[in-house]
Amino acid sequence: MKHIIHTFLLFSIGLMGGGSLFGGLLDEISPFPTGKTASTASSQKTASEGEEVSNVEKQISFFEKKLATYAVEDVTAEREKVATELAKLKQRELHASPTDRLFLQKKSAIVSSLFQVLDDLRKVQTKLVAVVTEHRDILKQSIIAAQTQPKKDDEHRTKAAPTFDDVQKEGKKVVDLREQIEKLKKEQSSIASGQNKRKKALDTIKKEYEEKKAQKESFSHTEELSDEMQGLTKVQQGEILDEQLRLLRYRRELEKSKLDEGEERIKLIETKLPHDLSDLDSAYKRIKRTVKIDQKQVKDEEVLLEKERTEAEAKRARIAEDRRLREQQLEEKKQEIASLEKQAHSILGDTAVLSEWKFDTAKLKKSNDWAVVCKLGLLIAQQKTIEAELQGLDASSDEVKYALQQKTLRVEILKTWRRLTRRELRLNVSEALEEAQRKYESLASQLKAARAECNDDREKAIATFNDLNKIRKEIRKLTKVLKGLHNTPLNTEDPAERAALGSLLEADRELNTRIEVTTKLMGSHANSLAIIEDMLKSIGEITREVSERTFWMRSGRSLEWSDFGEFWPNVQNFFGELKKSGKAFWEKLETKTFEKKTAALFGDVYHIVKFFLQLLILLLGFLLLQRYLPQVRDYFLQEGSRHRLFGSVRFFIGIVLGFMLAHLKGIYFWGVLLLAGVFVEIHSFFVILFYLFSIPYLLFLASAFFNYFMRVNETHGHHFVNEQSKRRFELVVPNFVYVTIVLVLFRHAFILGNDFSSQVPEILLALNFILFQFALIALISKDSLIGQSSVLGVVSRSSPFGKWLEERINRYYYAFLVALVVVILAINPWIGYGRQVLYVLSRLIVSLLLLPLFSWVYESVKRASSDFFFYYPDGLVVKERFGGGKMWYGFFIIASFVIFVFIGIFLFGRIWDQGLALKDLPKIFKYPLYISGIDELTGQPIKVTLTSLLNIVFYLLGGFSIVYVINRFVLQRIFDPLLVGSGVQSTIMTLSRYAIVIIALLTGLNSAGLGAIVSKLWFIIGAIAYVIREPLGDFFSYFIILVQRPIKIGDYIELDDPPVQGVVRHITPRLTVIRHKNSVTFLVPNSTIITKTLRNWHYSRSFSAVDDITLVIAYSTDPEKARLVMLQVLEEHPAILRNPAPIVWMTGMTENGYTFMVRGFVSSDRIMDKWDVESQLRLALVKKLQSEHIPLACPIRIISMNQFSDGSMAQDQKIGKKE
Repeated sequence: MKHIIHTFLLFSIGLMGGGSLFGGLLDEISPFPTGKTASTASSQKTASEGEEVSNVEKQISFFEKKLATYAVEDVTAEREKVATELAKLKQRELHASPTDRLFLQKKSAIVSSLFQVLDDLRKVQTKLVAVVTEHRDILKQSIIAAQTQPKKDDEHRTKAAPTFDDVQKEGKKVVDLREQIEKLKKEQSSIASGQNKRKKALDTIKKEYEEKKAQKESFSHTEELSDEMQGLTKVQQGEILDEQLRLLRYRRELEKSKLDEGEERIKLIETKLPHDLSDLDSAYKRIKRTVKIDQKQVKDEEVLLEKERTEAEAKRARIAEDRRLREQQLEEKKQEIASLEKQAHSILGDTAVLSEWKFDTAKLKKSNDWAVVCKLGLLIAQQKTIEAELQGLDASSDEVKYALQQKTLRVEILKTWRRLTRRELRLNVSEALEEAQRKYESLASQLKAARAECNDDREKAIATFNDLNKIRKEIRKLTKVLKGLHNTPLNTEDPAERAALGSLLEADRELNTRIEVTTKLMGSHANSLAIIEDMLKSIGEITREVSERTFWMRSGRSLEWSDFGEFWPNVQNFFGELKKSGKAFWEKLETKTFEKKTAALFGDVYHIVKFFLQLLILLLGFLLLQRYLPQVRDYFLQEGSRHRLFGSVRFFIGIVLGFMLAHLKGIYFWGVLLLAGVFVEIHSFFVILFYLFSIPYLLFLASAFFNYFMRVNETHGHHFVNEQSKRRFELVVPNFVYVTIVLVLFRHAFILGNDFSSQVPEILLALNFILFQFALIALISKDSLIGQSSVLGVVSRSSPFGKWLEERINRYYYAFLVALVVVILAINPWIGYGRQVLYVLSRLIVSLLLLPLFSWVYESVKRASSDFFFYYPDGLVVKERFGGGKMWYGFFIIASFVIFVFIGIFLFGRIWDQGLALKDLPKIFKYPLYISGIDELTGQPIKVTLTSLLNIVFYLLGGFSIVYVINRFVLQRIFDPLLVGSGVQSTIMTLSRYAIVIIALLTGLNSAGLGAIVSKLWFIIGAIAYVIREPLGDFFSYFIILVQRPIKIGDYIELDDPPVQGVVRHITPRLTVIRHKNSVTFLVPNSTIITKTLRNWHYSRSFSAVDDITLVIAYSTDPEKARLVMLQVLEEHPAILRNPAPIVWMTGMTENGYTFMVRGFVSSDRIMDKWDVESQLRLALVKKLQSEHIPLACPIRIISMNQFSDGSMAQDQKIGKKE
């Protein structure tokens, strides 16, 4: 309790005392700094680094133990021992007998192989020790670096506003690190692939060793000798086996050491691999997001570039002037060389050897010969020096050019970064970025070619430098030779000899000059290569950035997913530090400290007067508010404004003032504390506590205010919130205010108690803003959109548009809310997709407005073209204005539609920033859609493009055109004079059409590069034909019916299988339709018509016989008379033809009487009446025979009864005709 009282007194007196007591006391007792508190991330990082150092030390200890196990000295000693043994074997072999010599040769071969294996083992273990030692040293250096170097980020990584130089610096670091990682991973992959081979080799040797060991164990029990042991004694065989085992043992050790070396190299690469790429990349991304580049910075860089361009041009001009002077000197030297070359040629023969000073001194018989040759060699050396100087000047000029190009590239990259960081919404932003990327790629190609050329020049310069050292040795060698001529009859005082010596000495000095020039030349090439490499890295980074950020580039304030991952740990760290600070403060708080600080504060009269004056001002302010606040409230609550909006604002202010008056003491005290925390130097620990403890108090005030507000709203007739919106308002607004209070106060507390680099405040601010947007959307209801008399407060509900709008709102209200939420969430600056949303919405609106316009224009064109191709003579009937009008009208409609589609594609492509133009058409049509295979001749892939598909279409159109021409102008002219039937004509035309179209299709497929699938197409066609073989057979039978004409429409036919008869009504490619006389319809497959037997009464075009009528006449009748009577009946019938004459034949005599067959013929036109004719003939014959008293025989039955001997009865029945 005493601590609480002391704390309260300390806080109150500290406020009154201007914070001096507060700050002084807390500086002594609180671990919290007076400014912003540091994040605990650093402590965590330190702990993790300490743990990492401990792990590294364990690894070093492990490597130290491993190094002690490698006995390279033992292997070396064993190798020397084997070498000595091998030498002794060689000596013994010289004096051995033939039998022993064979043994010694075999043993020498094995020992020689063993020596080689030991030598390889020594080398491998030496490498293994070197790898482990390097790994250990790297780990030791990492510990030293961790202990000596400060662990802090680069200055630009923590800058609030990083510059363009920081972006480039970090970008190059990322690129270098990626290249290093890629190189190490390739090396690691190569070693890993070799490890598999080493494992297999080790397994093979282990197997051989075990087999040889087993052979040795069974050696003493077997008497058989292997082929390799023939001619050796048992003892000698044992020695050979021992040596072979020893060889295999060391070979096994060798392969195991190779395997260990590979594993250690892989571990070393793992250690060398940088593990901070993700941190570096994150820092780089953070810098890229926050960098700002303005126009002034670009202008300053351009001005600086122009200045440097002027200096570079001046420097290159000086280099060009020096080059001109050197070229003059070179021409003079060439003339001097030409004057001496003939004389030297007569001495040496070939003067080209003087370039390297390699010639036969025996050819120099006189001292004058030495003088001429050495003089020419000196001139050639001077010429080479001038040429080297020219190359150096060219390299210096190129270096200046590349340096200027690098600075120009920097300005271009700066402009590109400005375009990227501005996030501007332009129609051609993507096109501009793509154009910039193409420029960078083109420049990169040029720089790569220049790099290759510069690298070749540098290699040549290095080779020349090495040759110059050899040439200097030759010159000095010749000098010694010339100085040694005094031992010959030549006189050393000869002027020619002195001139020769002088030329050699001068050539040596000239060579030194040339070496210096070549060294500078290599330096210039190296500088140029470094500049080119730097430019390529910059281009690679900016092109990668442009390709990634052309469209989905977010705003600079947008949050990353990694920021959300760090949210909760940072909050936990904040409360942990706050708890530690509070605990430390509570433990160190003492009465003596409080009394000491209070005495120091009130020991001065000035501080006492200041304290009481501040206390008086606070009391006076409270009394003034308590006195005048009711009057101000009543002023705002009174009715006085003619405008509803102003009146509502006044009324709301009056409500707020009334609520403040009801809670004046608490609000006043809280406000004083808030002002003290803002304007007075108070320790951040207490300000944080004030913000955190203010959250429940402000939540209480907010709840009380909303209850008070809703009561006032109801008592004043729902002035602010109507009855329909009350529930929605109470659900949305208070909750949003509660959440806002928590987020805002906690955010301010976190800012005071944490590092500014944390993203927690940004996340809280973004969350608060998003909730504010959602709250506004949640307040939109159907009732607010649709009023009693208007829609959206503007359009009348009774108007047609108002009704349509009301219907759409009722139908799509929730979909509209969801779309609005998505759009608002996307355009939130912390989400960062506002540019993309505006881009899509603006172009979508323009596109939707253009679609009706295009439709209207197209319909207008159709109506106008209809009037052009047709006319209406009587207002109802449509007639063509000219022949083929319908065809041309259809072609025009299709063509206009295609044209409109292409125009729409180009126009909408422009609207959506696709940059389509006429020049892009070839690229579109040549874009590969499908790789159909590999060309056997060229080996190149066969690409199917739009052009290929159009070729197929054009071939098909050409095929149809050829079909039309052949049918119209060839076949028709053949058919007309030959009187070919229409069915045959149709069949030939159809088959020719199919054949030509199929040939055109196959040709088109070949032209499109799809010839490889023609065989597959035939296979598919064959499979389909097999599946539909029956319908396909009916289809071909249809053409046979058309050609042979076994039946035709209207023919009366009859089939036995199936039993069908009737009139052919229709013939289709699949079926023949037959209608029976009882109106039943039969559908018969065409193949049945062709393959089965049928009867066709209409096949003959002249006549047809009716069905034969059979009559039986009684034997009591004259058969001739009966025949004549029947013939008379046939002749009298009007339907029976006279020619051919009717026939009445007596075909036989039966038990009942004479059998007659009656046959009549009718015209083919009346074949369908033959049933009526037959009926009439039967009636007429019966009537005529009865009139002539010629009876027809009738069936009779005769029954006879026979009795057998046993009394049984048998019945015999006979059937006959009774007269």
